Amino acid sequence: MRRADRAGGHAQGKAVAAVALALALALAAPAAALPQDWPISWPQTFNWSDSPVLLDLHQYGGFNDNILNSPPGVQPKASALSQTGVGATARLRLGQQAFTASATLTATDYLDDPSASLHDRALRLGWDQRLGEPCKGRLAAEASDKQSDFDQASGPGQDILRTRKLDDEGRCAVSGPFGALVGGGASSLRHSTVSAQALDNDKAYGKLGLDYEGRNRDHAELFIKLTGLRFPQATGTLSPDSTLTDLQASYRRAFSPLWEARAMIGASAAPTTPGAAPNQIAVYDAELLWTPSELWRASFSASRTLNAPISIVANSQIAQTLNLSLTWRPTPKLSFTAGLGRLRLENGPTTPGLYGGTTLNTVSGRAVYQMTPFTSLTASFLRGIRSVAAGQTQTTLAMIGVDFKPY
Repeated sequence: MRRADRAGGHAQGKAVAAVALALALALAAPAAALPQDWPISWPQTFNWSDSPVLLDLHQYGGFNDNILNSPPGVQPKASALSQTGVGATARLRLGQQAFTASATLTATDYLDDPSASLHDRALRLGWDQRLGEPCKGRLAAEASDKQSDFDQASGPGQDILRTRKLDDEGRCAVSGPFGALVGGGASSLRHSTVSAQALDNDKAYGKLGLDYEGRNRDHAELFIKLTGLRFPQATGTLSPDSTLTDLQASYRRAFSPLWEARAMIGASAAPTTPGAAPNQIAVYDAELLWTPSELWRASFSASRTLNAPISIVANSQIAQTLNLSLTWRPTPKLSFTAGLGRLRLENGPTTPGLYGGTTLNTVSGRAVYQMTPFTSLTASFLRGIRSVAAGQTQTTLAMIGVDFKPY
C-alpha cells in the first residue's frame, strides 16, 4: 500500500487515459497493428499502480500446534489451517488533499476444528491534509474486529478485539526547520473473552509539542501527551477513570548510507490501582539499523513503555521489549529474514483467565521469492514460549502461501 500511496497525484486521470487509449487502439488501429495475444496481454502491460482502486489477494496454508492458546497444564489443540485474505484500497486526490480507503477480510479455517475458525476484518480511512505550504497533517480512522496478536494476548483462548480509532495529528512550520505539533484522538477497545472484558477501555488524548526537520534526514521532537482512560467494567483493583501522562523527546538521524538510528527518552505517569500514587517511570524506545551492503540489513530495538493494561487488571502496565532481526537478499527476487524477540509485561493483581505478569520469547524466520512483479511466494515460521506464574506455554506456527498485489 505504501508504493500505491506514492503514486502520482493524477492517478485517476492516468487510469482513464489508459482505458481510453486501449479503446482507441482497438477501434482505430488495424488488427495487424495490435499484439497477437491482445487483449490477453493487456493485464500484464497496464500500469496497475495508477488505478484508483487497488486489489490484493493472499492464500496461505500451514500448521498451528496451539490454535486455542491453551494455558499451562492443558493439552494444546493442533490443526492444519487455510488462510485467505482479500484487500482493496481506493485513492482520490482533490487539489492538495489526498484521501484513501482500504478494507481487508481474512478468513482462517482450522481444518481439524472448524468451530475455532476466524474471520478478521478491518476498514481504514485516511485524509492527508494540506493547508498551504506551512501546515500538513493526517486524519485516520479505523474499525476492526480481529483476533489479538500473539504479543498482545491478555490470556488463554481466542480473544477477538473490537477496535474503533480516530486520530488527527498535524505539523505547522514556525521558523525555518522548526515546527509546532498538535494532535488528538479517541479510541475504543472491547474484548470477546469474558475474563478480559474488565480491560475494555475508551481513550481520548491530546498532544502538543515542537519538532525539528534538518538535513541528513535529521528529525527531533519534544512533546507532552495526556490520555484519559475510562474502564466501563472496572472492578475493585481497577479505577473507572485514570489519566496517563507522557513527556517525551525523540531524535532520528541517518549517519551514513550504512547507519541509521532513532531514540526516544521520557517519563510517563499513571495510577496502577485505585487510591495508589501514580506509577512514574522513565521510558525509552531506541532502534539501530545497519545496512553494510545491498545484500544485508540488520536492526536492533529496545523499549520500555507505560500503557493501558494488557494482561493484568490495573490502570496501567509496564511493557519492555527487545528485538533483533537480520535480512539477507542474495538476489533481487529472493530474501531471507530471521528474528529474535522478547516481551516482558509487568506483574500485577492475579485474575483468573488472565496471564498476569508474563515473558514471551520468540524466534521467527521468513523467506520471500518474488515470482513475478505482482506475485510472491512466502514461507514463514514462528516459535513462541510464554512464561507465566503457572508455567510455560509453547506455540509453533508454520505458513506457506502466495501474495498477489498487482501494483
